[in-house]
Amino acid sequence: MTPRDYFQNIALPNMADFERDFGSMRAAFNAVMSADATAAHLFHWLKANHPSVVPTGDDSSYRQTLANHNADFALIRDIAKAQKHVELTRHSPAVSSASQVQPKALGWGEAVWGESRWDSPEQVYVTLNDGTTRGVEAIVRGALDFLNLEMQRYHL
Repeated sequence: MTPRDYFQNIALPNMADFERDFGSMRAAFNAVMSADATAAHLFHWLKANHPSVVPTGDDSSYRQTLANHNADFALIRDIAKAQKHVELTRHSPAVSSASQVQPKALGWGEAVWGESRWDSPEQVYVTLNDGTTRGVEAIVRGALDFLNLEMQRYHL
């Protein structure tokens, strides 16, 4: 499976499920994990086809490179790691606990402009370590858009 195949057949359908069920933790986690995994698919494809453009080491190094270039992908990486390990104790992640991702309804003045749905129904948000609240749906969408552009760079 190429990175483009994974993106179109796994990541985008998971994102579509999340957009339909934006308050679902299951849909949120599937969208986050498949966006993060898209980077691993891209890394291994690049390693086989364009080895000079990927850092040495494993896909974690490549994810760090991507995170340095896109804030939404950096958050996806941290949310995915927190989901997998529950608590992060090394490095300086923006999200260090799986419990920071929760469905909730934000009130007037709390909703995130451009990320919260009208009338602020319950949807999945992440509270970053700095106290900032972000809509997970918007973060995944931004990361997927970024990863799509990365694949286009290599004609995928």
